[in-house]
Amino acid sequence: MILNKELEYKYDIFKEITNICIGNSISALANMANISIDVSPPELYIVDTKNIGEVLSKMKNLEERAIGIVMKFAGRIEPTFLLILSTSFMKSITRKNKLDVDEVIRYGNLLSTYYMLSLKNFLGIFLVLEKQDYTFDVTIGEIFENVLLYELEQKGRVLLAIVKTNVKDIPFENYFVLFVSNKDFEELINHAKRQFEV
Repeated sequence: MILNKELEYKYDIFKEITNICIGNSISALANMANISIDVSPPELYIVDTKNIGEVLSKMKNLEERAIGIVMKFAGRIEPTFLLILSTSFMKSITRKNKLDVDEVIRYGNLLSTYYMLSLKNFLGIFLVLEKQDYTFDVTIGEIFENVLLYELEQKGRVLLAIVKTNVKDIPFENYFVLFVSNKDFEELINHAKRQFEV
């Protein structure tokens, strides 16, 4: 879905990149957990940070319990990556009714690392992990709210990918979110255009 028509060609570029990054992440998770995970093409939103509420207002699972992982990166660009995994999804992956924090962190780090490594390698950009935080057993809405409090002033754009998966025929919805400044967003676009030769 495109909320701003002038972003259309940029949206198309990032949709391809997002497909690659998330595909690599989910494949790595499936291999590590030794479980089959079916994933649909992600639903991607590119919006101004101040307008993210328009997207969140349409989400029906903001009260669902989840795990949040936040990674801040330094380099030529300085994105913040947010991964939100529903608690029910992680229970399905770990095959446990009670989650082990260390195990959840291990799987969450795997997904986050593969996503950002795929982005870094595909675009040929230099990124260094500067800071990492975790949030457990809070609602999806609370995770978004807490991160937005810190990112609204610094980051102008949000690239939100809603990832729908099936594990043993049970559907789940998780979120891969990239916060970038307007300047860094254009930098990412320029790198992507060179890769796609457009």
